[in-house]
Amino acid sequence: MYSKDFFLTSFREQESDDLIERLATQQLAHEARDAAMKVLAERGIDGGDLELRVHESKKAQHRKTGVTNECDCCGKILVLGCFRTGQQKFCDTDCYHTACLRIAAVDVTDRAALDCAKALKAGPCPTCRKPRQMPEIYAVHYIASALILTTQSTETFFRCRSCATRKALRAMLYCSAWGWWSVHGLLKTPIRLVMNGYEILKRRDPSKPSVELIQFARMALADEQLRISGGGRWSGRPQD
Repeated sequence: MYSKDFFLTSFREQESDDLIERLATQQLAHEARDAAMKVLAERGIDGGDLELRVHESKKAQHRKTGVTNECDCCGKILVLGCFRTGQQKFCDTDCYHTACLRIAAVDVTDRAALDCAKALKAGPCPTCRKPRQMPEIYAVHYIASALILTTQSTETFFRCRSCATRKALRAMLYCSAWGWWSVHGLLKTPIRLVMNGYEILKRRDPSKPSVELIQFARMALADEQLRISGGGRWSGRPQD
């Protein structure tokens, strides 16, 4: 573990914008974060000014565009249906909206996201509609293969434990039926089965929302912001 003095020496050789980007985009160790903030304070960047610049840097990361012919949201190679908005390029409206969501989510405070997550957890399951089921974020994993082709996917969703267990069991049946029919499938199907089994057995703290649920709530609040302002998918497909 590097000391704070090590980080101070290193960070004093870096530009202020680079340090602000580090604070905005990286999970820094406590010593590194303190050192970066101290160096910036020495340069007159602290308090509300630093908070604002870190906030804007987070948004700027989601507005970046690559030089290659790839979607700026999902990274897929763009062949057909590419459109641009500003300097960015996207596969489709879903990717465009996801990019808008990520920017809007920066404006959602941690307190607002936590409060929303608690409200969602205290509400009914959106699938079975039963009250007091403490729904959470779960994931199921799929695999299908045939000769030399293998496809894998993961689906996350917000449901109560009973509904999530039923969905995980169906995913296990799907993997058992379609996963074995290639060399890669023989190797990877057992992994997918174990992953789905883990989702069934995994225990979550009923007293507080998970990190995944808080992030889900943050994105839900961001979507509501876009709906009110007419942004993202609520504005329709952007023009080329």
